[in-house]
Amino acid sequence: MRLAAYLSTSRHGISYFRFPIPMHCHPTGGRGYVKVSLATRESRDARQLARFLAVAAQSILSGPKVLAMRYDELREHVRDHFGQFLRDFLERSASDGPASGPALEVLTKGVPEIDAEDWGARYDPDGTDALVRAFCAKRGIDPVPEGRARQLMLTEIQKGYKEYVTRALEHTTAFNTLNMEQAPMQAPHAVHPDVSVAQVASDALPLADTVERYFDEISRSGAIAAKTEGDKRDALALMSELTGDKPPAHMTKVDAQNIKAAIMKLPKNRSKNPATRNLTLSEMLS
Repeated sequence: MRLAAYLSTSRHGISYFRFPIPMHCHPTGGRGYVKVSLATRESRDARQLARFLAVAAQSILSGPKVLAMRYDELREHVRDHFGQFLRDFLERSASDGPASGPALEVLTKGVPEIDAEDWGARYDPDGTDALVRAFCAKRGIDPVPEGRARQLMLTEIQKGYKEYVTRALEHTTAFNTLNMEQAPMQAPHAVHPDVSVAQVASDALPLADTVERYFDEISRSGAIAAKTEGDKRDALALMSELTGDKPPAHMTKVDAQNIKAAIMKLPKNRSKNPATRNLTLSEMLS
């Protein structure tokens, strides 16, 4: 340890301990340092104090960090994760037929009603810690939580997996019968755990209604500037016009391609350019 890097002397001969703060730890992401008077002019005492302080500072920086995440954000991570699991399962069922063999055996076993720690150890052959690390890596969560935050995460992962297994098994069991009086069975639209019937119904709202709900929510928090809101409204109004106000849940890849192609063709500053500002969208594109 090079103590000279941590020691400085004032014009009165008082020794000071100076420790740089790494940029990733600084509140503003800039450069800074902590400076503390050692209240001594004796170089030997100053070196000894600086040694202890340097070790303490390095220990703090290398110590475990607490996961800075709200509980509702954690649940949303789990919901998205297992929601994607279920979407992939429904797609495989539609493409290759109902689950069978080992895949069906896993579903029929269900999820035992045991403690989350015990369940995690059974679920992942490498252990519960490996399960939590893998989930955090998949979701881009850094650092990996510890203590109570880790326990909350593990419990929510167990809930999410249980919901996934339940819905996947229900979907597979439905293939055992074929009702000739109804249209072919469609994959359930609601694929996220904890999604209510009201939420599913709202997915089919026209785009204009969905946009208004979106701006009503963010206006309450005041988290968006007036200019930004104007730009967003303009872009979403354009999407609504191009898709015929189609509900977002019903939009397809073809819609996305058409929107992109139209945006690429539109002239810049179309609302300010005298040649285009009074034209309809179709007239601009022409």
